[in-house]
Amino acid sequence: MTTRILDILGVGSREDSYTDLIVTAIESIPEFQKELLDVLNEPNADDWKTFVRLPVAICKPGSDRVKDIPDIVLFSKSQNRIIVIENKLFSGEGWKQTERYATAEFQSSLIDKLEANKPSFGYYYLTISGELPASNAFKAISYINHIEKAIPGALPDSNIGLLMQEFKERIEEFKNWPKPESTDKIIDYLRTCNGFVSP
Repeated sequence: MTTRILDILGVGSREDSYTDLIVTAIESIPEFQKELLDVLNEPNADDWKTFVRLPVAICKPGSDRVKDIPDIVLFSKSQNRIIVIENKLFSGEGWKQTERYATAEFQSSLIDKLEANKPSFGYYYLTISGELPASNAFKAISYINHIEKAIPGALPDSNIGLLMQEFKERIEEFKNWPKPESTDKIIDYLRTCNGFVSP
């Protein structure tokens, strides 16, 4: 793809743009939702609700924090299951971020907010190539091994379809990006980096 829509819009290097794109695709492309749940080994159900950057109140004695904001939350009442996905792109994990999301206080507040009844939790830490989170409660997943596999081959002829095609192409580009040669001038090599390939 020579035309990069996300770059034209000025959002191609923003993590939030890809978080929003994933959530929109879950909501509007049933095949993507099904495949994503399959690659995560999560139950497929018709009632998954999605939430992006959902503020979760924190009431922990001795803590100055009043809320935490996970990137993506999915909730299925029929499966009594909550999935928390923290997406990291162009940045690392915030201070004890995944550890905070795995605490009893966070879980209790999220359960109250979603009006759930003793649900089970699935925690996922999404990065471009599967970096590890600080918390052992989170499973490392990647754009390469999970998101790309979930993107259907036949995408809808719509704005979200075009953006998901570009998303897939950016992941492919990252996977196939050549490493610098010993004879390369580093400044020239870095000037060619784009998409998910960053210096």
